[in-house]
Amino acid sequence: MEQQYQKKLYNQLLEQIQSKDHYDSNLKLFLKQLSIEIDQQNLLNLISQQLDNKSIYFIRHAESKYNQWREKSPLNWSIFYKNTLENIDPELTDKGQQQTKNLQLSVLKDYQNLKFDVVYVSPLSRAIDTFGFLAYQENNQIIEQFKLAKVLACHYLRERLDTCGDIGKSLEFVKEGLCNKWNIDSCMINNDQWWCHTQFDNQKQGEMFKQKTEDFDKIQRRLIIILLMIIFSEDKVICLISHSNIYKCLKLKNKFQSHGIQNAQMKILDKQTIMKFLTQTITKHIYQK
Repeated sequence: MEQQYQKKLYNQLLEQIQSKDHYDSNLKLFLKQLSIEIDQQNLLNLISQQLDNKSIYFIRHAESKYNQWREKSPLNWSIFYKNTLENIDPELTDKGQQQTKNLQLSVLKDYQNLKFDVVYVSPLSRAIDTFGFLAYQENNQIIEQFKLAKVLACHYLRERLDTCGDIGKSLEFVKEGLCNKWNIDSCMINNDQWWCHTQFDNQKQGEMFKQKTEDFDKIQRRLIIILLMIIFSEDKVICLISHSNIYKCLKLKNKFQSHGIQNAQMKILDKQTIMKFLTQTITKHIYQK
């Protein structure tokens, strides 16, 4: 009975992620519906049991042009990053590409027995290209650690919307221009209206536009959903390629605290970290009256 419910829950979570309707108000309703189906302690017990058989790795993308801009001056705060078309979805720098190759060498040397079952990648350019340059060698051969993995782009791992650098490109470009380049499955992303500001398609180069920021509650809601899907999946060894604010959120830090992960750095998300995050956020977003 327990296994049947877990399978049902996994399918519900996957369906939600693949849905075309991802607005935060609908994520709230989806999460509240879970409270009707299972009580909090039983859900946490199931999560704890499943995590005993999971190994989850988190990789932050390599240096992007936005990161490069931030490094140029201590006065280059995110609020001063211009909201213009040319600053949308910054790509990796040459240094960033080299960082991925350095990480590749580290993975080949220090994680020789590591074999990922699945990789989930943020659909922003800097994350997708981090996967590509990390997983593929110069001869275009994929390294052993990723050879058997399913690789999927997942918008639930996108960066917190703070600057225009966190706005993604069009859905068509992500699927055909980014995912196809690195053999990434894009079946999970079916709508870009909530993470890609397509209303700016006709904007002139250099013209400023308004950019809304995203609070951490919204990030927590989408992370609950993707984590629960991963936990109740059959995959045992999982890799997440994402962003500093996502890692910060998983570590339950506020926006003023250091994120604690460098560009092109890989860290293990242990059971204690995930249980602490889910215990607090499930209480807040699913079971709190």
